[in-house]
Amino acid sequence: RRLLLLVLLLLQMSGAGAWKPLFIGHRGCDTGVMNTAEAFRNGVLLYGYDGLECDLRVTSDGNFVISHDETTNAVGGNLRVESSTLAQLRAEVYTQTRHGVTYTGGICTLDEYLQICEDYSVIPVIELKYTTGINSNNMSNFPGVYEALVSHHLDSTAVILTSMLQSLIYVREHYPSLHCQYLLASLTDAAFEKCVQYGIEPSVEFPKITYCDTRRCHDAGLSMASYTVNWTEWLDKIAPMGVRMVTTDNLRAEQLAEQDSMEWSEICVPPVDTIPVYVSEKFVFSQSDDHLPQDFPSASQRGRQGFYLDGVFYANGPVGSPVFAFDTLGNKVPVSLPSSLQGGICRDDAGHLILDDSPSSATPSRLLIYRSLQSSPDTIAFSLPESGQANYPTASGDIYSADGGYVYFFPKGRACVSMLHIAGGRLQEVLTSSPLTLAGATVGLVLPSADPSAFLYLVPGNGYYRYSRKDRGEYFLDSPKSEAPGRNRSTGGAAFELDGHAMLIHPSGIDYSGGWTLRDMSAGGHVIFSRPALGSYESNRQSVVANPGYGVFFTVERLDEHTVDVYEYCMGSGLGAWRISTVEPMPAALPQPSAESSRKFIRDGRLYIRHAGYTYDIMGIPTDK
Repeated sequence: RRLLLLVLLLLQMSGAGAWKPLFIGHRGCDTGVMNTAEAFRNGVLLYGYDGLECDLRVTSDGNFVISHDETTNAVGGNLRVESSTLAQLRAEVYTQTRHGVTYTGGICTLDEYLQICEDYSVIPVIELKYTTGINSNNMSNFPGVYEALVSHHLDSTAVILTSMLQSLIYVREHYPSLHCQYLLASLTDAAFEKCVQYGIEPSVEFPKITYCDTRRCHDAGLSMASYTVNWTEWLDKIAPMGVRMVTTDNLRAEQLAEQDSMEWSEICVPPVDTIPVYVSEKFVFSQSDDHLPQDFPSASQRGRQGFYLDGVFYANGPVGSPVFAFDTLGNKVPVSLPSSLQGGICRDDAGHLILDDSPSSATPSRLLIYRSLQSSPDTIAFSLPESGQANYPTASGDIYSADGGYVYFFPKGRACVSMLHIAGGRLQEVLTSSPLTLAGATVGLVLPSADPSAFLYLVPGNGYYRYSRKDRGEYFLDSPKSEAPGRNRSTGGAAFELDGHAMLIHPSGIDYSGGWTLRDMSAGGHVIFSRPALGSYESNRQSVVANPGYGVFFTVERLDEHTVDVYEYCMGSGLGAWRISTVEPMPAALPQPSAESSRKFIRDGRLYIRHAGYTYDIMGIPTDK
């Protein structure tokens, strides 16, 4: 078995084939007084652990004993370990009640602990506590630990774990064959650099681990451990990240499905250099400029979600009122849509309007779909597998095509996203994502894609997360800030590609007021552009008596691989449109066409001008050479 464990360690580092992480019993296990011989034996006999974790200290007479705390108070004793002899510690009887069962036991020495590890051929994971001759300043007692490992034939499999970096450096320099782990609350850049420099594996507290952490460790030839994972929900999230060693009090390996071979190329792709991106304003109607369309919904009217389609902005209005609609000139447009129950309004990529015909406080259960804005809707009734309020549906694809599209719901309080697959205007199936990093909030939503296994989801106040067959947790942005480019508590956003780069627009600046920031996510979230708020909801929020709309909603229309038009709707604050392109706009006013230098022509129903070897649209944006 000792040879098998060594092979397992090597396989864990290589990441080859189907696998499970190694399970390490935390202080033995939770069946017995922690860090006693009974807890260590039960960790193997009852839980089948691959290894046993312990906490090492030194007594006043130079013996190595296992104790988590400086004193024995936590287990019913009253001695300070470093100032007590082994005989004094052995005289104490420890008690600890765990899950309603009271256990008794006594102090366990390092030799007794290692004998158990040797007898059962499990990995000793020894956490070095700050103690006499084993600390950041003095490691004079550590050679005795190494000699004990050698005498029990465990020096090739043992793991030395501690938060004391200088102690790890000492071990690495003097005993290079020992495995070392750096105990961390989170994997900071500075800690990661030290791990790489000294060949030390990080052991990071869950849930402060991301796919990016395990990806950069993998790229550096390091594996990652995590502690203390005591819930199956945590285990289901952390194992797919590629964590290779899990410390637990009570979970068993059979509670985890076998993991697929890690596809590191799909996980947290390292950032590249950003590309030049140009943002040109097409039009803006804003409260801040005292230039809102007539009858534009105010914050007190409870209008919530909006989108752009074929020259018109649509937004759901207060309960019992019609849907709002405004054109690009700021004129109110009459529409024949029914009164809103305020469950949410969105569109698919093909331009079919989707209205959630459910009360805003209820679990969505019925959609009205207006095919190409026809006045008579198709009705789809459904039942979501996870109940919960979900006021902001989003959609992708063409729900009237043969392949269909998807409508996404992110229920409040649920750590999953539900998707309706609709094809030919009929419900085909209801899908549910695997567990997410965070549960949904009232204003959570999905930034959808045509592939239901790949999308971004947002929990306002926390950030955007990437889901790609599993929760990746990659696109996390900072917690709310008062100024751009920090993301605020508004819901909304848009994800799209420009020249192969993943772009993200997110609300920023003052909450709920229409400011936004554009980031190049392929370049590590580099901020490209920030737009100030369209309105000033925050300054007058005390006077708002009704629950306002919480969203800043964007519709992205692609012109080509280099250029998109982005349309923004923010209830109470305004609306606008911008062209975003990697092609530099013409620096001066468009020249007057002449027979010698320029010519006009129509292509795909649009007017273009050819000048000096370039083709420009009517806004003066070059489209090709």
